[in-house]
Amino acid sequence: MSPITKKKLQMGFYIFALLVHFLYTFILGVMNSFWGEVNGFIYVLLYNNWNYTLILFISAIFSCIYTGILIILVRKSNREQILPKLPKILCVLFKTILPILSFIFNSLVLLILFVAGEEHLRLVLFIIDFFLPILFTLSVVFLGIKIPHLISFLKDLHRKYQINSEAKKKSSPMQLILSISLMILLYLGVFLIPLVITPSSLYNEPIAEKPLIIAHRGAAYLAPENTMLAFQKADEVGAHGWEVDVRISIDGEFFLMHDTNLKRTTNVATVFPEKIDEDACSFTIVELRQLDAGSWFVDRDPFGAIKGERVSIEDADLFRGAKIPLLDEILNYTIQSPHWIDIDMKKPPEEHPFASQYEDLLLNILLLSNLTDVMIKSNDPKAENFTQLFSPGEYSIEEMLGFGAELIDEKYTTANSELSEYVNQNVPIMVGVLNSPIRFAQVWLLGADFVLTDTPDVFLDMAEPLKLMKSSIFIPVWVIMSIISYGGGYLFHIHKLKRNKVEI
Repeated sequence: MSPITKKKLQMGFYIFALLVHFLYTFILGVMNSFWGEVNGFIYVLLYNNWNYTLILFISAIFSCIYTGILIILVRKSNREQILPKLPKILCVLFKTILPILSFIFNSLVLLILFVAGEEHLRLVLFIIDFFLPILFTLSVVFLGIKIPHLISFLKDLHRKYQINSEAKKKSSPMQLILSISLMILLYLGVFLIPLVITPSSLYNEPIAEKPLIIAHRGAAYLAPENTMLAFQKADEVGAHGWEVDVRISIDGEFFLMHDTNLKRTTNVATVFPEKIDEDACSFTIVELRQLDAGSWFVDRDPFGAIKGERVSIEDADLFRGAKIPLLDEILNYTIQSPHWIDIDMKKPPEEHPFASQYEDLLLNILLLSNLTDVMIKSNDPKAENFTQLFSPGEYSIEEMLGFGAELIDEKYTTANSELSEYVNQNVPIMVGVLNSPIRFAQVWLLGADFVLTDTPDVFLDMAEPLKLMKSSIFIPVWVIMSIISYGGGYLFHIHKLKRNKVEI
């Protein structure tokens, strides 16, 4: 293989690898609101308290920088000598082995993200959608800058065709026609796309009322989830309600716990090492109350709340020794400080002694509490005085309303067009679990009624949604920007020809 060919192959591989590394870095960066959850999932598997997502993100940035340096070195090198001052073994290591290993690793992680995190990857699309006006502007400016180069390219093609024709050589004008057609389609397409696609960062006035904020598992990013501390923190920051995960113990007592087992959020490994993998519902309430459900949050700081000083060291110390709450505790607290409460029923396994009675017993307790602002997914007649939550699945809006749904529980990954359909038909919706300020701004502008979030403090501090431009002025601004960019590029080309005294 000639050195020139080898150099081209290396350049091609490095450019492709850089694109993969950049995509991987971008996706990880956009999905930073899920880093704590990913670290918690890996912790349950490995019991190692590392910030895995941060490590992956840093390695991705390093891969981008490293590959970019290699591209520069290849461009500046004399044929095959990319790192001429290093021994041959090190040269092969740095220019071949490490890039290939980095490329394979990042490609595998990217593949895992697309397979395992397919739903959360939609957040990337929503973020891109929000910034579309800026991306549209950059694209039209770039095309305007490239007009002189394209005109020169087309002139060269035309000149070549004329020379061949004068020399009476067979020459088809197809390449010239195709090139002109593609250029026209490209410039016209980029101009028309914003007229067809409406970015979510555009807004109309009046802006919809701000959604009511429901704290997921309490303020789960500020205090140990599903503990009284988390609900008190949610109350403190001004949340309009909270979501709780309700399970039942082996002896028939309702308690709050999200996970099936107790490994992630308690010290069960220390207190009951022989039961570490058992279902949380297989414990008695006395056993459950022996566990520390708060220290894990302090020791691991999974969401950076302590390090980022969103939670003081003094408050964090109070988290240690927090108990798994009984359902009665959160119901009493909600009565004293009136809020919405979203009941997420976590039914026990079929072999559990209270499996068949779970829903009936739970509804009885809720009815006795006299709470009215209760959201629950239940078709039982006892729940008719509560707000009936319903998850869409494959049902139409009409079917869900026919089932008695009063509030539709939609995922934050639901398309904007679907959310708009609910709003247009005056169907109340709750969107969750949503932690991205940009996505929150989008569902706010769309008119969502409730937002379920781990970060109620962030959204409650937002006086208005993030937005870029009014819908009414977007089209005129876009047309003017396109004319300036395209016209400016062409005029620059004409000016350049006149300055160089070239015939136009």
